[in-house]
This record gives sequence, structure tokens and C-alpha cells, in this order.
Amino acid sequence: MSFVRDVMKKATIGTATWLGSTFGGEKGAVIGKSIGESIGSSLFDRKAQGGSGAELIDTSVGIPDYGGRMQSFKPSMSRGNRDYVKSVNFATLNAAWDARFSKFFTDDYKVKRTLVRKKIV
Repeated sequence: MSFVRDVMKKATIGTATWLGSTFGGEKGAVIGKSIGESIGSSLFDRKAQGGSGAELIDTSVGIPDYGGRMQSFKPSMSRGNRDYVKSVNFATLNAAWDARFSKFFTDDYKVKRTLVRKKIV
């Protein structure tokens, strides 16, 4: 992450220097460089704004500890099956849903056939 931040900061400074030299010559390059450094620092340095000099607060959350009475895991260390998503073609998916629907309607028919319904007239 710091590599990307450094590259973006240097690109910002280089762009401002180039713009300053294009429009103002050598004097404009110096002004553009100072503007680019201030913009690059304010955008890509990890310091709080406002001149207080305070650093950012770390808000990362650790794994909860229950004193060994209950296990807990990070989401990246889950014990679930990792290859549960598999691609299927349309014919396989269609056949699976047809089987489910036909089982439902068959079971529904059997239940309706065995129940005695009372008609309210």
C-alpha cells in the first residue's frame, strides 16, 4: 500500500511541477513543485488534518477471547467447505429444479388425496 501511495504522491508532485514549468517557466516550476508537495502530502500522507500532528487511530478488531470456553475464528480461517460453489450448465440446473418441483407436486398430490375435506355450504 505504501508503494502505491508513494507513486501517487510523486506523480502529483511531478504533474504540478510540469504544469508550473509549462505556464511559468523556471519560476513556475519551483512554485508548481511546492504546490505539488503540499497537495501530495495532504492527500497521501497518513496524518490527521488540522495541524494537531495526531496520528490516525487504529480501529482494527481482534479475535474475541472467551477464556477457552468458546472457540472463535477469523473469517479467513473458517472451517467451512471452501469449494462449495461450483459452476453448472443450464441443463443440469434445469434438471435439478424439475426434480424438486415434481417431487413437491407428487407429495402435494398424495397429501391432498389422503385428507378428507369438509365442504361448508
